[in-house]
Amino acid sequence: GVIIYLFPRAHYDRLPPFASPEVLGVPLESIYLKSCVLLRHLGAPEQLLSELILSPPQGRIVSAAQNLRDLGALRADGDVAALGRIAVFMPTTIQLTKLIVVAWALGIVADGVVIAAALSTQDVFKLASPANCRYAEEFPRHLSHNYTTRARYDAGQFSEPIMYRNLFKDYLTVNKSKGSKDYYRWLDDSCVAVSRMSQFAALVTELASKFGCAVPSANQDRGLNKLCGLKRAHRLTKQEVDELFTHDYARLKCALVGAFQPSFVQGEINTQNKNKGKIMGCGFEPKKTCLLQQIKPPEMADVNNLWTFLESLAPISDVKLNETGKIAFIECGDDQDVGLPPSDVVHQMPLLAQLLHQLMRQSCKFQVLTDQGLWHEPSKLGSPNFLGGMKWHVNGMRTKGSPYWRSNMGYMCEMREDIHCHWGVCSSLLGRDGPDEVRITGLTILPPPGTISGTAMILAFLSGPFRVTFFGRRADPGFRGVEIVATDVQGSDARPMVLTFSPGWWMPEDTRRLNNFRASMNEVLTSPGQDSAEEARRLYDQVMAAVDQKRCATQLPKNDFLPSADYRIAGEELQVEAVLCTPPRGTLELFEVDGVLPPSVDLPDRSQEWHEVERVGEEVKLRVTHPCLRSLSRTACGDLEGDLCILRSEFSLTSACLATVSQNGLPRGFAVDLVGKGAMMQSAQQELGHILEYYATQVGWSVAELPAEDDSAELAPMIDAQRRGPPPMLAAETATSGSGSGSRKGRGCNTSKGGNSGDAGAGRSEATCAEDAIVAGGHASADHTDWGCAPVADEVGADEWAAAPVAPEAEPLEWGQS
Repeated sequence: GVIIYLFPRAHYDRLPPFASPEVLGVPLESIYLKSCVLLRHLGAPEQLLSELILSPPQGRIVSAAQNLRDLGALRADGDVAALGRIAVFMPTTIQLTKLIVVAWALGIVADGVVIAAALSTQDVFKLASPANCRYAEEFPRHLSHNYTTRARYDAGQFSEPIMYRNLFKDYLTVNKSKGSKDYYRWLDDSCVAVSRMSQFAALVTELASKFGCAVPSANQDRGLNKLCGLKRAHRLTKQEVDELFTHDYARLKCALVGAFQPSFVQGEINTQNKNKGKIMGCGFEPKKTCLLQQIKPPEMADVNNLWTFLESLAPISDVKLNETGKIAFIECGDDQDVGLPPSDVVHQMPLLAQLLHQLMRQSCKFQVLTDQGLWHEPSKLGSPNFLGGMKWHVNGMRTKGSPYWRSNMGYMCEMREDIHCHWGVCSSLLGRDGPDEVRITGLTILPPPGTISGTAMILAFLSGPFRVTFFGRRADPGFRGVEIVATDVQGSDARPMVLTFSPGWWMPEDTRRLNNFRASMNEVLTSPGQDSAEEARRLYDQVMAAVDQKRCATQLPKNDFLPSADYRIAGEELQVEAVLCTPPRGTLELFEVDGVLPPSVDLPDRSQEWHEVERVGEEVKLRVTHPCLRSLSRTACGDLEGDLCILRSEFSLTSACLATVSQNGLPRGFAVDLVGKGAMMQSAQQELGHILEYYATQVGWSVAELPAEDDSAELAPMIDAQRRGPPPMLAAETATSGSGSGSRKGRGCNTSKGGNSGDAGAGRSEATCAEDAIVAGGHASADHTDWGCAPVADEVGADEWAAAPVAPEAEPLEWGQS
């Protein structure tokens, strides 16, 4: 159809003539990173972005580069780290790619992949809006059903990412086979949009496949393999789903902290509610009572009408009006009656109070009045109020944050009087709801103060421009809290994070455990591998086991320190500022606290794992046998040969070519041979490492789209056939190609790619090239006819073929042999 938009003339005149370029309004991190990896040969990213017709401000470019360094996608010297190379080709953001890597390191990769997919798509839940209802009177019930469904999937964790993960778990158990109505019934019952759910499920499989190709050792994870094999109609049993995903919510929240830090937010609890006296004196249970004033329309200021309406939304115990009849006191019922579990994270206001806060934002009509024949305009019911309301601040600043108001964390409170604030982490802080207020998306509330778990999660992954100070009293057995101050925020805008170690104390051995875990995560993010992931998992278990032990310890006095939202440590007797030591690898600094030094980590130099070097005079011969070279397609081989020509020219090498490696007379794959002067070879070797890392990632994406079979198994029949002799018939153009005298030459045997053909390290014999041609495609040229093709008119007899010289079997090429 056709959509026609009507604007007031005054508004139309204020519109800009043309839309602003996208590059001026989107985050630059992804563009910067792709420039580093894909356009490196054209210059520095700063230069490329500044040469755009409408280039973004230089400050934004510098900020994007610093954000990438903080995330671990760029090294300090500006080179792209392993995480950055993985993120370039993942169909999601850098933070969500990091979430998958961190979740894999913690042993919950399936959970990480599902959450990354959910946060990469639109909200799969249907929008609760009067426009989506046939009649305006249906909207309150529709809102209640939608909101209650979200709360059930949240499972009391107060985390949007976990809510989506639990939804996907339920989705896997539904019968989605063709002709079944169960799936569409589930969509309606769960308030889920069918198209968005299909995109969500498809992206889960795509992310799992591409991550498995980017980090091949991750394919050892059973959960990742399970996600890769999911089909649209695939249905799992509840037991299979429970085995696939974790039940450890603390581990899952720790992975979210690792991916999204430093996007922390603080929920400050209002202890000075102006209506507190009214609620306390109404005669109902204060922690279950919601005050409603400014009630509209006037007919709803009736106990019976109000009761009938509220009973259709959520459990309710009682309703009464004050003496003037203008204020209603509503005692909410038990939310477990509608399947909402209790929560240890936040003691939230009852469901009915949350729905009243939702209806405060949207006009509706009331079925109870319509049934009585009372005509009324759509209106907002009134202004609700509940004790212990929560307002959010962005970490390190006084800027306020506003969660998505339609989510089950849009309006929150804390009914426990001893807790004064909560801490959370969010996937993004985008948009503005006011001059000093930003929009919070993907919010996860961490374990509450008094459990020490949330503090341990933040310290485990904290990175960036922060000053960390441990504090306490000299008589205490350890530190009772820690202050974290963002050093890039100055003046009155600064708002420090003050965290508690209650109910335990922070000891020197805790610092050692923390440093060991941070060093292991540096290894995972720098050189992802199954061994490093398992080591990180083991050290994480040690940290959390110590946390659990502190909660149950009875030998030491209890730490009862629960700070207020604006607590200052100026009056603390003992303050020790931690020294953040630069690690050998990675971006997570190691803590030096009160004389406890970070561990001495001796990490292997993985850049040299697949190099064999031999020196002959002034020249160095280098052979690189990277695993990705076993799976390159014919097109990728051609591209790599072109890159090697550029490499040879740029660093003045004698030779840079793609060679075949043989073992026991059979092709084992390709290798890259470099020959040049020692001074230039070191720089060329570093650049070659970047080139091969790119091709390793490219191979992964190709495999993700079309799984490749083992090279050796596929090529062995062709090599055996070549040894036994030629086939009976072959196209005449095959016999006469190349030199024109019947000899068969591979397409890679010319000296333009290999330099001096007389040098064993710089060129290859015709015999080697002939075998290369067979390995590359099963025939000597792209124009040749395959052996399996039907014969054409002009054929060559078997006796003529036998007269043609056949290349002898190639010997394995190893450096160091005379």
